[in-house]
Amino acid sequence: MPSLPSAREIIRIRITSILSRDDFHFQPAHTIADLRNLCKVHMAKYLNNLVKSLNVSVSESIVRRFSVYDKQHFSIEQMVTICVTHNTQDWMALIWLNHGKDLGHSSTGPWKVLQWSSRTPKNLAVLPTIQYRSRIALKREPNHASPDHPAAEQNPLSLPHNAACLASDYGRSLRPEIMECDAFYALDELFRFAIASDSQFLEMMKHKIKAPTITGGGGRIEDLDAALDLIEDHHQYISENLETVRAGGHPNWPKAPEKLRKRASAARERLEGDYKYLLNDAERLAQKCMEGITIMMNDAMLR
Repeated sequence: MPSLPSAREIIRIRITSILSRDDFHFQPAHTIADLRNLCKVHMAKYLNNLVKSLNVSVSESIVRRFSVYDKQHFSIEQMVTICVTHNTQDWMALIWLNHGKDLGHSSTGPWKVLQWSSRTPKNLAVLPTIQYRSRIALKREPNHASPDHPAAEQNPLSLPHNAACLASDYGRSLRPEIMECDAFYALDELFRFAIASDSQFLEMMKHKIKAPTITGGGGRIEDLDAALDLIEDHHQYISENLETVRAGGHPNWPKAPEKLRKRASAARERLEGDYKYLLNDAERLAQKCMEGITIMMNDAMLR
């Protein structure tokens, strides 16, 4: 993909989801490093099966990356790929989601190992991505459980995630008349969901690195190194998304007419402001990790 925002015909947005469980039956003699290595092996097997189409069903979810933070918290990374095609009369956005069937139905993957090592599979869950919307309770009808999908509640191996519902409830917070004529504005909710997922990831990382960065906190340099790698990787993605937002997607994408452009620009500026905040937050966390690593190294030399 070309590196310059103005040259990008395809946009990729990364969605990070956090997995959590309230018990752990993994052998206590094994360390976090052991668990990371085990999950790395099963992730490689999962990706190999995807490439070779082995034991893969139609509409199965695709996971790009799996990360271990400790024995209770993990994360998966998935992509949303966007391509906008247009001519002089109309335009169309093609959107590919990695979110399909819930992960509990996949045949392989490190999350399956986590389910098997739990006392009960239900103790492993994908935490929902929470989004703030002003006065949302006054604008929307109450949600009701769908009678068409009872399996998610009955199947103990189910790992549903609200990202899979993006397509079924998309655009409820957007103005239809602007969506029709402004391609980037029409993608606003996708970017907002990605921002919410990045915010939750960074918030979790704050808590994960807080204790180890304090001298005597019992943390390990290896854990801070792993956290730093993840944070720097997210920093890069956030930076790229910020440039995409600043460019309004692509210069040739359809734009709102003058009478509607003010509201469309306001939505883009909100995205830009949120991405700037996340970028600064990631930089602060990376600095915190580096300071913690330095403290631990100095402490080890004095012993």
